Amino acid sequence: MVTQSLHKNNSKLVSVIIPVFNRARMLEEAVDSVLAQTYKLIEVIIVDDGSNDDTVQRSQSLAKKYSNVEFIRMANQGPALARQAGLDRARGEYIQYLDSDDLLLPDKFQQQVTMLSANPSADVVYCKQTLLDTHNGARTQAWMRTGETHETMFPGMLGGRLWGTPVPLYRRTVLDKAGPWAQLSNLEDWEYDCRVAIYARQLAYVNHNLVTIRRHNHGHYGNIEASADNKIKDKAIALRLIANHAKTANIDHAHLEYRKFIRLCFFTSRQAAGAGYLKQSQDLLAIAKTCSANNFKENIEYRLYQLLSRVFGWQTIAKLSAQFDRWRL
Repeated sequence: MVTQSLHKNNSKLVSVIIPVFNRARMLEEAVDSVLAQTYKLIEVIIVDDGSNDDTVQRSQSLAKKYSNVEFIRMANQGPALARQAGLDRARGEYIQYLDSDDLLLPDKFQQQVTMLSANPSADVVYCKQTLLDTHNGARTQAWMRTGETHETMFPGMLGGRLWGTPVPLYRRTVLDKAGPWAQLSNLEDWEYDCRVAIYARQLAYVNHNLVTIRRHNHGHYGNIEASADNKIKDKAIALRLIANHAKTANIDHAHLEYRKFIRLCFFTSRQAAGAGYLKQSQDLLAIAKTCSANNFKENIEYRLYQLLSRVFGWQTIAKLSAQFDRWRL
């Protein structure tokens, strides 16, 4: 799928897209971290996703104060579609997504743009990130999998997200090939990156911490508007889409990262059944069975689970399985 930008891409310009919902103070700090970059060819696009506090007023003030800051307001639809609204407006050759509660270190763009310029075959560059607990000041270095070196996004991305949303800097051209954000309330960023992984030729790496992810008590933006059950449904849909991306990319089912993914599909299939989303549950179980055809032990486990579910009911077996997992732990 290929989408067209509404604007001609400006060479060397970094477009920073910041979706926000009811988070005025942290938004200002996030914007400050962008404007403090040593690399100055920047535009900032703040997308307010239906805030009902003073976020709108503060965003408007930022747009009035800085000529390279733009403000967009939309009805509440979640962070994925807010990011897409910003992307549709972006003019840059490079795209940076930044959540409103996270921070960029001052030389992020300088280092990452330099790396992409030196590696024309790379479509995405990532870096290390630090997790900051704002309650006690504790820091986790190289959080998630950002301390690992990967030359391509697949197959590593299939085994779990490599990074947080603000870590990668993308070439706009690869995002146009990957297509728009899916309207999901869970795993939307992982699904998006797995779609990008189909088209990204190579992955570049800056072995320095350039991002701070802040853990705080104000709630994750993506969790605000979605109920627990809806998030399970969207998680199941996202995993089905990721499985399709892996198929398109011809990932070997025997790869360790694929095995991790299949176990997650099976676990989520049971979650979805327990929440009453039988179609989504059965879709994921079918994926697990198909991708485990050459793994006798796993394939038997999935088929036995399917048989018991058909006999005793999907929700019943899903809930019994969850109880068994808790007992085993």
